[in-house]
Amino acid sequence: MIKKTIRLPLKGFRIENFQYISMPGKLYSSQNMELYNRLFDFWKNQWHPVCASIKGIKNLSSDEFLRQKEVTAILFKEDIVGIMGVDHFCLKQKAHLHHSYFSYFPSQVLENLLRVGINEVLILNQLAVDKPWRGIGISDLLVGLAVKKLSSGSVKKALSYTRNTHKTNQLGYRWGGLPLMKNGKVHGEAADFILFYENSYNNSQNHPLILFVENLWLRKIDISEEINMNDRGKIESIQREIELPHF
Repeated sequence: MIKKTIRLPLKGFRIENFQYISMPGKLYSSQNMELYNRLFDFWKNQWHPVCASIKGIKNLSSDEFLRQKEVTAILFKEDIVGIMGVDHFCLKQKAHLHHSYFSYFPSQVLENLLRVGINEVLILNQLAVDKPWRGIGISDLLVGLAVKKLSSGSVKKALSYTRNTHKTNQLGYRWGGLPLMKNGKVHGEAADFILFYENSYNNSQNHPLILFVENLWLRKIDISEEINMNDRGKIESIQREIELPHF
């Protein structure tokens, strides 16, 4: 158990004891299933009481977890201590723009993004940190690592709305986020709507955890659902054995 007196970012912790992982929100293979299930259990245990209090949801479904392009997490040794979802949308696609996530965004904000040519965006959401680890920098690591991805990935912009009562707006601004609108409302709570861009990370080099983020990025474990060559061979072999019906 971490003492509440610790408030400096990860004071006294060795970076090699932490690990950053990323895996799909939908995992189909049995490989890495144990870790995937642990991530889901952690997410549900963290978000169920929140959704019950602000949305009145008694039984939290897996919908929000499954829709994520990536589920990212920080592990301390073998323990999951923090988690965040990263989703991917194209604002020019009507079906994407009508996703329930964007129902909380003021229409003028979305119109302005499209007007200046911002079409593809990542969504940073579902951030949760285990209670004993809160307030010492785990959430900063997760957001910082996601923002760093913008500088090297194919998608250069990210959006998020915050829970201002939990100071996640300040967290976003520490990593170079720009306010699209301040003090809006999401589920009756004050929220800022924030844009991150490809230079946000480079403009945050004075962040006290920048070296932690750099180290975790270099050692990150990215678990994808790509079919390896052995699996391809098995699939092709099965396909050759199947006789398609003649019509």
